Parts: sequence; structure tokens; C-alpha cells
Amino acid sequence: MRGFQFIAALAIACLPVSYAWSAEPLTTSSLVTQPSFRAGYRAMTRLPSWVETARATSTPVTTISIDGKSYYLGHMCKPHDCSDEQLEVILEKNGSKAWGLLSVQSGTKLRQLMLGEPPASIARKLDKAYDDNNPDDTPSSSSENHAR
Repeated sequence: MRGFQFIAALAIACLPVSYAWSAEPLTTSSLVTQPSFRAGYRAMTRLPSWVETARATSTPVTTISIDGKSYYLGHMCKPHDCSDEQLEVILEKNGSKAWGLLSVQSGTKLRQLMLGEPPASIARKLDKAYDDNNPDDTPSSSSENHAR
């Protein structure tokens, strides 16, 4: 019985080493779900707090039509930093869906991120809304980091 306990203890002690030598490579998804990496990963995937809470400087919404359907279009920006952090938003009138274009200006670099996986027609309206709200800036379609 002691021999079995010794072998079991030895096997458990060697688990980290055998994992490192296993044929299975460490994947990104398994790494970021480990407790020591989870907080950093979650922080990376969060939007700025003013976006998540909608505590922002805001304009009245307008009604727009896209492909014959009526939507609300709105604009928000980070309080006291409107020129550098902005969000264009299109909402279905029944509230069931929303899409956005988050724009962050850092010096001369404009970073933009589409939110909510908008169809092409809605993405174009979000781009246009950004351009309309920033007439002195380079058009958003030329941004090097414009993700869709």
C-alpha cells in the first residue's frame, strides 16, 4: 500500500512538468481563464466606464431611416474630453438592438471600434455620423484601426 501512495504522490508532483512536456500546447483561451490571468484579461475586454454606464455628454437623438426602417441615432462623448473620446449609437426603435462606433483620438492617431456587429448599411451610417460630428477631422473611413 505504501508503494502505491508513493507512486501516486510522485505522479501528482510531476503533473506540472508532464503538462509542460505534453503534446498539447498552451492555448490563449486556457491561459486567460486561469485565475492569475483572468483579471487582466477582463480589464482588457472592458469598454471605457463612461461608455458602459452611459454617463456621458450627450446630444438629442434623431430619427433616421436605413433600408426603409426607422432607427434612433445618437452621439455621446466622454465628459471633459469630447474631442478625443466619442461614441456614435444607432438603436432599433423597440430597443432590441444597438450598434456603436467608439472613436478614441490619441495625438494624431484615431482608433475606432465597431460595437454590436452592425450590418454594412448601419456601419456606413455610424461612419457618416462620426464624420458629421467631426467635420474638421480626417474622415473615419481612412482610420488605420477601423475594425468591423
